[in-house]
Amino acid sequence: MRDEMKIGILTIGNELTNGRIQDTNSSLIARAMQGQGWAVAGMISVGDDDDAIHDALAHLLARVDAVIVTGGLGPTADDITTAALAKAFGL
Repeated sequence: MRDEMKIGILTIGNELTNGRIQDTNSSLIARAMQGQGWAVAGMISVGDDDDAIHDALAHLLARVDAVIVTGGLGPTADDITTAALAKAFGL
């Protein structure tokens, strides 16, 4: 039997942190991961901000085996997830 994998969930978007949109993705992902036998060890929502994304990712990666990231991938200028993650990993 495999060890229980610890998962972190990072949701990104100003619409989440200012309350305009309710974060339903985290709970949906958490249920799906738990259904597969994985432990959700942390969930964080941050706005569209390089430093906030970097800090949240570092916080989660220090505690979990993998992080699932959602949000901030649209066509507008504030959707910076791809660039922020590349920067966080030195790419």
